[in-house]
Amino acid sequence: MALRDILARIAGEADEKASAILSEAEGEKREQLDAFRADLEAAYASESVKLEEKAEQLRRRMVFHVEREAERGLSAERRGLLDAAIDDAVRKLSALDDQAYLRLLAKLIGSCDLEGNVEVVISARDRGRVTQQFLDGLSTASRRFLLASEPGRFEQGGVILSSGDIRVNATFGMIAGLLHEELVMALAGELEED
Repeated sequence: MALRDILARIAGEADEKASAILSEAEGEKREQLDAFRADLEAAYASESVKLEEKAEQLRRRMVFHVEREAERGLSAERRGLLDAAIDDAVRKLSALDDQAYLRLLAKLIGSCDLEGNVEVVISARDRGRVTQQFLDGLSTASRRFLLASEPGRFEQGGVILSSGDIRVNATFGMIAGLLHEELVMALAGELEED
């Protein structure tokens, strides 16, 4: 065989081996790319699920906080309305005509369980309509109501009763304050039914 033929044969075999090696390398490269792509797609799918879960948790938290804030705002608004309604009721009680106002005071003073001389402190606004004569009509054999010489430092009507060291604050403002929570709860139930 001639040298040229030998070289051509070696070159041919080398080309075949190189083609086989390249073909095998291409196959391995495709397998690795396919495996990498599959891993990447799996990781993407897994991360997508995690992100969706986190987004849903965040959305739920945000909805919860927004709803809580809205409830707080609504509750504050309701409470403000109820406070205003109670304050308005106290003002209206103080502004009753003399006859109705004195009937109300008669019930308040009449529920007093103090004995002996009981000083009755009234507001400066009530000076003209609550008199000693009115108090004499409420006095009993065991209890005498005496009009205080100085008015009290309250403006919303009612009285302060005192006998010795005992003082009973029966001003409308104090009564409304003591009953405030009970009134708010009762009125809040009415508001929610609407």
